[in-house]
Parts: sequence; structure tokens; C-alpha cells
Amino acid sequence: MKEFPLGGSNLLALEELNFTECIPLKRILESFGSLHKLKILRVCGCEALEEFPIGVINLLAPEELHFDRCTSLKRLPESFKNLKKLKILSMAECEALEEFPFGVSNLLALEELHFAGC
Repeated sequence: MKEFPLGGSNLLALEELNFTECIPLKRILESFGSLHKLKILRVCGCEALEEFPIGVINLLAPEELHFDRCTSLKRLPESFKNLKKLKILSMAECEALEEFPFGVSNLLALEELHFAGC
């Protein structure tokens, strides 16, 4: 799988989504942001993922984001700071990460932050 399928945006009641070891996955489409009830997103071991999925910024209730071992991921968008309900952010072993995400200090609900091996 190289892209998140377009039909996935119709899963309106989905609360948890896992993309684990989807090594060739390069991007997740913007329609992904219509998953308004999504609380947990795991995109782990997706070594080819180059850009943070913009649609995540449009999610209303994410509490956990896990992007561990996404070794090609370079940065988080500036609008990342708008995820006010985010409790856990894990980006361990994101070797290509160029800078600490701007706006993380605005994430007032954040309880856990993992950046080991970046």
C-alpha cells in the first residue's frame, strides 16, 4: 500500500487506526481528516512516509499520535499546535526529523512525549 485509500474517509465512527509496518506507505491523503472521532492513530514502521499527514490537523479528538520508526519523516506542520486534546505524542526513531515540532508547548493536554532515537 502506497497511499491511504480514498474510501477510508467514510469511516466516520472509527476511533483507532493502525498503520503498522506499512513500509512502502509514502503519504496519507487529506481526506483522512474527516475521521472526526479518531482518538488513536498509529503510523509505526512506515519507513517511506515522507510528510506528516495534513488531514491529522483537522481531526477533532486525537488523544494519541504514534509515528515511531517513520525514518523518512522530516517535520511536523506548524498547525500541529492546534491538536489541543493530544495526550501522547510518540515519534521515537524518526531519524530524518530535522527540528523539534514548533508549537508543542501549546499542547496543554500533553502527558507523554517520546522522541528517543531521533
